[in-house]
Amino acid sequence: VTHTYDPVSIAYWQAMGGEYGDDDNDDEDSWSNDLTASLTTVQGNFSNVDVFYIDGNGHCSFGLQYALQEDGFEEFAEGILTEQQLLRKTASSAPYLALSAVLGSILTLLASLSRSRSENKSEEPHDETYYKEDLLDKQSLAEKTANAVSPMVPFAQRFEKCPITSGLFLTTTVYFLAMLIFGGFEHPLNNPSLGPSAATLSTFGINNPTLVVTKNQILRLFTSPVVCSGVITYLMFTSFIFKCMRHVEAAISSNIVFGAVLLVIAFGSNLIYTLCGEGASCGSLALALGMNTFSIAMSRKYGFDLQFPRLWVSTFFATLFAVTLLPFNSWIMIVAAMSIGAFVAPFIVNMDDYFVKQNHLERLSKVPLIVISAVYSVIFILILSNVPKPDVAYQYPYLTGCAMMYTPDLDAVMGDFGGERRLQEEMEAERELGDYDGLCAQFCVPHLINRPFEWSVAKYTDYEMSRGKCEDIGYDAHAADKTITYFGYSLDVEGYYSSGDDDDKN
Repeated sequence: VTHTYDPVSIAYWQAMGGEYGDDDNDDEDSWSNDLTASLTTVQGNFSNVDVFYIDGNGHCSFGLQYALQEDGFEEFAEGILTEQQLLRKTASSAPYLALSAVLGSILTLLASLSRSRSENKSEEPHDETYYKEDLLDKQSLAEKTANAVSPMVPFAQRFEKCPITSGLFLTTTVYFLAMLIFGGFEHPLNNPSLGPSAATLSTFGINNPTLVVTKNQILRLFTSPVVCSGVITYLMFTSFIFKCMRHVEAAISSNIVFGAVLLVIAFGSNLIYTLCGEGASCGSLALALGMNTFSIAMSRKYGFDLQFPRLWVSTFFATLFAVTLLPFNSWIMIVAAMSIGAFVAPFIVNMDDYFVKQNHLERLSKVPLIVISAVYSVIFILILSNVPKPDVAYQYPYLTGCAMMYTPDLDAVMGDFGGERRLQEEMEAERELGDYDGLCAQFCVPHLINRPFEWSVAKYTDYEMSRGKCEDIGYDAHAADKTITYFGYSLDVEGYYSSGDDDDKN
């Protein structure tokens, strides 16, 4: 952000050899041409640089406090900050989602065809008078397709006992790797699960009730179950896939029934979180934990004959670990998924005559499924009607990973930590322009250390520290910004003062 006339820049320009003599207009044009050429060169060399010119006298800045007061800046910045749209979805993540879903669907289809082919082989009679031609005449189109396609992909036979689980795992894995390549890794304080930033997670479809309700981003209800917040949650998800979920699908032995259970847990937990929660939460770990409790419930209901795993201990400790240390995995969504898996999903599965009922639809209890669908429809309508009122601050993805706090004791803080002088000097300069008292600083503390930080400040310092924003206590005018870095962690601090427009606020 720069100005059309900048005395400081002119002084540097002169020191570097620029001539500034008697003809001010010509020299000013010469300085302006050199500055423009220099900035144009930088823009040409770096794709992530852009320049905004303010018509007036002032010094250039990387901050936005001056630019935000200028007409036209919001339109200029919108082209940078607003993601381009592709088929009404964010262009940056839509291709990755499509690729992941297609690969997962192909694997599921091939594994299902391979299983169908294996089942048909086991039913073939071994009489020598049985001719293959008669068998082919009696086969359905799906069975003929299975016979034709499955030999082309031998590896699909490895997944024929759990085709949907295999497809889900492949989809989640490809999408997770794409997200890491796209967004990289955030500082562990901001994302303890060792993953990307909150903004990247939002781009890739993490469930954010504020965006679902206020921006009608309904697709997040369906993308959240394949989003992992980081490496730790991905490893936990993978572990439960291999230890439990694939065995559950093999025990049910029906794509239709298992798919219904998966959908009931995944969609239901996201609906409940959107209705009751706020912030942002991934759904992959919640789905895996929900399938764990479903497996436990089915094992208790039908015994060990059908070999449903009982992962009591690992489910308990994984839940405890996630809800306490992994902020992008909401306890509301996890508890909802586990409750649905334990107390709701078992009612839609009928395994009483498992070895007798060969028609998979007979294993699906239709009345409970209709009731669940009706309840989900009501919740969905409430969401579409904007009945939930999540915090509007979370429409900015960055804030979903931390809690806003402020202190009106900025003078004391800057006095104790004198090394950070620029913020103090800028705010003091701003204060000279108006008649007001006091300075306020606000910052966003990561959820992982939010409560310990709040407790330690209250116990060991005399600073007044509260949750919220400076504007909550009447500091409505922005003065300056400062990024403070300690031990590799950067904290953005915003300084505010009270303009005095509202005596009640003061």
